[in-house]
Amino acid sequence: MESNNFHIELYLTRDCNLRCTYCFEGHHGKEKTRKKNFEMSLETANKALEFLFKRIDKKFDKISINFFGGEVMQDMDRLIQFTQLADHFSKIHSIPLTKIITTNGSFLTSKNYDLLEKNNIYYLISLDGNQKTHDKFRVFSNGQGSFNHIWRNKNQILKGIESGRCRKCLFTVMPEILQDLIEATKFLIDQGFKNILYNFAMDKFSIWDEKSLLYLSDSISVILEYSDKHNATIYPFHYLRDELINPTLNEEDNGEDLRCGILTKVVAIDFDGTILPCTRFADGKVRKFAIGNVFSEEFNKPLIAYLTNIKKNIKSKCNSCVYKKTCVTYCPMLAIDQTNAYEPPKVMCDINFTIHRAIEKAL
Repeated sequence: MESNNFHIELYLTRDCNLRCTYCFEGHHGKEKTRKKNFEMSLETANKALEFLFKRIDKKFDKISINFFGGEVMQDMDRLIQFTQLADHFSKIHSIPLTKIITTNGSFLTSKNYDLLEKNNIYYLISLDGNQKTHDKFRVFSNGQGSFNHIWRNKNQILKGIESGRCRKCLFTVMPEILQDLIEATKFLIDQGFKNILYNFAMDKFSIWDEKSLLYLSDSISVILEYSDKHNATIYPFHYLRDELINPTLNEEDNGEDLRCGILTKVVAIDFDGTILPCTRFADGKVRKFAIGNVFSEEFNKPLIAYLTNIKKNIKSKCNSCVYKKTCVTYCPMLAIDQTNAYEPPKVMCDINFTIHRAIEKAL
């Protein structure tokens, strides 16, 4: 995350055509749980952008906006309307803007890709490796895997990789697919993906036992070797290896902003104008941590102070952790959701330790 870039996440819709079983937004199940009244109105978007552009600290000289969902490409006319509104605020405030969407790729047709290109919109695509690993969790409401449906848009996906329009492949790593992580990652690299971001599932329902952690540990050196050979970057493996070889963090810096920018350089706006620390707080269970609303322009200052303390790891066992500075699994939302205090969930530490030790061994 660039230090001079402020990141805004606009939650345009809760509606999604997939029912991924690990989705933190609760999009699993056969019923269509998200309806039209869970979509951000143009009025709310206008108020949110006006509110944010006026208040962004002068130390930031760039803004990036991720138009988030749900699946935002289901209604391209509406998406373009929102991105053009963002362009308007960028122009009148003279702040450079990068527009990004997160998509599952289902609607990345040739026509829609051209619209992204014409409006200078970049995208992050969620693709969990090859068909075997992807279809295990990324399914439609009838339980059918979505890989073949998405891969119909292969030409646009590959075009986006080649042109740089596709910024990253987002790969959610569940413990159940770790035996196939190497082959799944090789598949993505062979297709041309140069930037792959692993999102390790760490919710209460993901069982990371000793066997899972061993699979992960044994995979890391192989994945690093293969990705190096093909000039691909795997986060967090490459970030951590580079930091261990050539440290950039000083003794006073605990690396928080590299791991999480909430309350300093990231903010999320839900569909109704609620201000959240990040999109992970949009889940109904933790939405009580809303820090304000763009219409009332009032902030919950005690809550902000509480979250700030959590983010700084105050009075937590993170302070004594040897890997605190370079932690690659740090997430305040997980701590709040799973422990109701800042006591890092065991799974967060287990995965972080496993990755560190495997990379230290490979050096």
